[in-house]
Amino acid sequence: MKTKYAKLVIATGFFTLLGMFFIVFGFIIKEYNLLSKENGSLFPPNQEFSIEGPESIPFGTVRSFSIDGKAAETIPILTYHRIIERSDIKKRHYINGEINSMIVLKEDFEQQMDYYMIMIM
Repeated sequence: MKTKYAKLVIATGFFTLLGMFFIVFGFIIKEYNLLSKENGSLFPPNQEFSIEGPESIPFGTVRSFSIDGKAAETIPILTYHRIIERSDIKKRHYINGEINSMIVLKEDFEQQMDYYMIMIM
């Protein structure tokens, strides 16, 4: 009888602790929009990164980049999390009445690619 009661107390405590963890974790995600918005503190927009020196390139591989025969000082890095057509937008793609900042409309993506293709040619 005592072991059955002890197991019940331990299981109840475990699931209570687990439930509290999920509630706190869910609150933090919702409060700070961790899963829906980019965190600007790590890599602020329009920040330039040096490509000089092997310490800034993984595995010590040094690559050279050129534009119009001149060495490039900076290289734009494009990151897309989700590309979606306007007709496929659902209610879940909105956060606080605005389209999630991680979503790029397909027509905007195509315009951006056209622009970058012109820039590198």
